[in-house]
Amino acid sequence: MRLTHHPNDSFGRAVLSGSCENLEVLARELRSPVTPFVLVLAGDTSSVPGAEIVDVAMTLIRSGAHYVCCWGLGCARLHDCFDEAAVALTLANTENDVHVMTTWHDGDPLEEALWFALNCAIPAVDDEPPTRAVVAIAVGNEAVSTRISAYLAAGAPIRDEA
Repeated sequence: MRLTHHPNDSFGRAVLSGSCENLEVLARELRSPVTPFVLVLAGDTSSVPGAEIVDVAMTLIRSGAHYVCCWGLGCARLHDCFDEAAVALTLANTENDVHVMTTWHDGDPLEEALWFALNCAIPAVDDEPPTRAVVAIAVGNEAVSTRISAYLAAGAPIRDEA
């Protein structure tokens, strides 16, 4: 998986985007150049078995995803699976708790979910290092990948709701 860097100093952290055909590929290939990071997952995960999502989530959390924003069909369940993975990792790790923040953006435009990830997704754990990157991934949908890239390339403008 290739990540595209979107230069933008106003966020104070690296902003990257990419796409993959499915969650298995994502878990196998995603390597953020900086950790910890905010992960935005955009796509239809409604037909993916929950146990598979939990396994993928555990891998992504171990690789540095400390805040996960979910968007698209099945995003509430995707969010729940990340929470389940964080609990399982905490129970398996007797030395440290695993802190992962998650959100889902069901019914929100993709651009609003991305704006939230860039501007509001900051873990509230005092002893954690700050998230140093936002990584937005389109899962199984090139049109969504194109929207992500275009929005980030435009500087992630806030939408005028007036």
